[in-house]
Amino acid sequence: MPKPRPSRPPAPPRADPELVRLVRENWALIRWKEAVNNEAWRLVRAVGSNRCGPEQYDAARRSLVDQGIQPPPGYDESRY
Repeated sequence: MPKPRPSRPPAPPRADPELVRLVRENWALIRWKEAVNNEAWRLVRAVGSNRCGPEQYDAARRSLVDQGIQPPPGYDESRY
């Protein structure tokens, strides 16, 4: 006789509605910062380095803009 299926694990707790709202409002900025980070590390690794500093992040921003990927509307570079 086959064994019965194990019961389902409990569902994870729901996220705080305030946190959900903040993420939704800032999703474009989150994705832009992630793209800049990925591009910075891609550029650094392309030259065989393992150091990523402010100069590399500036170069990554310029590279993304040169590729036609623009920062989100209202992006204030001085804050980040």
